[in-house]
Amino acid sequence: MPEENKLTQLREKFRDKLEFLSIYFTDISCEWGIGCEIEQIPLKEAETIPILVELLEDPEYTVQINAVKTIGKLWEELQKAVQQEPQKGSVRETIDPEALIQALQQQAIPAIERQLLGTKRINVQLACIEALTLINAPSAVRILQKALIEIDVIEVRREIIQNLGIMGEVAEIAVPTLVKVLKEEQNLQLRSLAAWALGNIGRGLEISVPALLAAEREARIDFRKKELDQAASAALDKIGSKIGHPTRGELMRIYELKPRK
Repeated sequence: MPEENKLTQLREKFRDKLEFLSIYFTDISCEWGIGCEIEQIPLKEAETIPILVELLEDPEYTVQINAVKTIGKLWEELQKAVQQEPQKGSVRETIDPEALIQALQQQAIPAIERQLLGTKRINVQLACIEALTLINAPSAVRILQKALIEIDVIEVRREIIQNLGIMGEVAEIAVPTLVKVLKEEQNLQLRSLAAWALGNIGRGLEISVPALLAAEREARIDFRKKELDQAASAALDKIGSKIGHPTRGELMRIYELKPRK
């Protein structure tokens, strides 16, 4: 069978049986295609990544969701594969994880960005956020940061903020945007979640700590903002545990009262 026909067959199989996506693309430890009634095709950058990108842009939103989740899982598995020696005779011997990661970076991640910012389907957006969190790289953080600025749906914004916090220090570049949410957002839950995320990231303290101190003071004089008070206090305590447990007064002297350069 000509190679292009095999690829066409593969695409159609994935559309018919969505569970094949994860099995075929992400199971680094076994032979791809076994049990899937698909003739095995070696996992090569030039073949597989364009298939995933095509499926991500499929008219069917269920296919889009499975494709984007598979991209996230594939990235995660390939990162593990880079650190491991392949077993003799395994499919892992026939692939180049570094080349696949580079192809995902160049082709798949921009496709995820297009979907996240372009679709109106919340479930597709949430799947994109999940995949970007698994990718856990600065390029993924930049996309999430951009989405947090541009998307106004509270459910999606909540998921973005939470996942930036989960990503931890790698999400440092998103600190200014999270500080803006903490200061200016009208939704109290999102403000509280932004405070939590800033505590988890624990970087960019010169702008995050003053914002957290201000949020804590604001919430202390308004009983309706107990959730914000708790989140800001917990974030400051977490940051403080990393820098020698300073008191609130010491944090103010360090980050709020220090001379401006």
